[in-house]
Amino acid sequence: MAIRLLFLFSILTSTISSATEFVIRDHCDGSVVLKTRVYADGETIGDLSERILNRFNIRHEIEDGSIKSINNSPKGNQAIDFFSSTHMRTYGWCYSVDGVVYLKTLAREFQLTGQENNVTWYFGYADYKDGKWISMCAFNRGFKNPTTCRN
Repeated sequence: MAIRLLFLFSILTSTISSATEFVIRDHCDGSVVLKTRVYADGETIGDLSERILNRFNIRHEIEDGSIKSINNSPKGNQAIDFFSSTHMRTYGWCYSVDGVVYLKTLAREFQLTGQENNVTWYFGYADYKDGKWISMCAFNRGFKNPTTCRN
C-alpha cells in the first residue's frame, strides 16, 4: 500500500509545475541585477520576460518579441566592436534555460512547460571573422560602453 501511494505521489508531483528561477545579469559586469522565482507554465520566454521586467519596473526595450535593451544597455551600432576590417564583435541579449543556450529559438517562440529550473538573460556577444560567424551568444566578460557602464 505504501509503495502504491509513493508511486502515485511521484507521478502527481512530476506533472505539477514548479517555480522557475528567473535571472537577469548586468550588461557591464555580469552581476545579478534581478533574481526571482516565477510560475511560467505555458508562457513563452518572451512573454514571461516582459511580464517580469514590467513587474519590477526595469527599463527595457522589446522589439518583435526580443529584448533589445535592459537598463540602458547598448544596442545597434553602439553594441559593435571592430577589431579589424575582417573581425567584428556584436553584443546583445541572450537567454539560457537550465544552462542551455538556444541559438535558433527566439524568446517569443520558446514555450515554457513549468518544469524548467532556471531562465537567465545575459549580455552576450557574437564574433564575425573572415566572413564567418565563429561564436554566438558567448558570455560577455568585458564589454565596457563608456555611456552605459561605470568603471
